[in-house]
Amino acid sequence: MDDALSDAIVAFVGWDTDASIPGRHPDRIVDVSLRERVLRVVRAADAERPDSHDLGEWGRVVGARVAREHPDISPAAVRAIVALVTYEWR
Repeated sequence: MDDALSDAIVAFVGWDTDASIPGRHPDRIVDVSLRERVLRVVRAADAERPDSHDLGEWGRVVGARVAREHPDISPAAVRAIVALVTYEWR
């Protein structure tokens, strides 16, 4: 498990605070290399489109794909990414 990447994803989305909605906070990741790794994972999730899927169903599809393509990130990081992309599509 890549704890640094997982923690950085959670921080990027803002779920390391008491924020009630997800957002994009690249400034929370000081390490440039780590920030770029986070952005690569998030960009891959951004590339997905809900098309005709129900938003909840689409979120599960995106989460499963992110978890499969990035088995080194934590379930909390996957949930943060799903929350971010589904919130932005609302």
